[in-house]
Amino acid sequence: MKVRHLILVIVSVVAIFYLTSVVVAQEQDWYSYGPYGGEITALAINPNNDNTALVGVHGGGVYITHNAGNSWAHLETGIPPNANLSSLSFDARDSNIVYATVFGGVYQSINGGTNWNQVSGSTFAGEEIWTLVVVPTSQ
Repeated sequence: MKVRHLILVIVSVVAIFYLTSVVVAQEQDWYSYGPYGGEITALAINPNNDNTALVGVHGGGVYITHNAGNSWAHLETGIPPNANLSSLSFDARDSNIVYATVFGGVYQSINGGTNWNQVSGSTFAGEEIWTLVVVPTSQ
């Protein structure tokens, strides 16, 4: 009987410790480090450097970080300022090539997101493009 009681006490202590650690893990402080603007609608992490990421913000704008999100820079070149970005995708073979989708178009950057050019022409005029995936192919 004493062994059974001891096992029950040990199991109870372990359970209390586990539940306490779960509750403590959920009580975290959240801080806003940017980017600032509307809601984030797109995210792409550089497949060759996980410290670099791009986010698209509702109402236009692409932000970039090179230090895992500690600071963000707003990139304003090539995508209309009021565009609603829906996805961002790095090319895994060449992470300088990035694609962004907006209502009615696809944009491409060949310098890591600094400058953008529309590459879809009128192919997607009036179409809502939610996701674009870059699939590497063998050369």
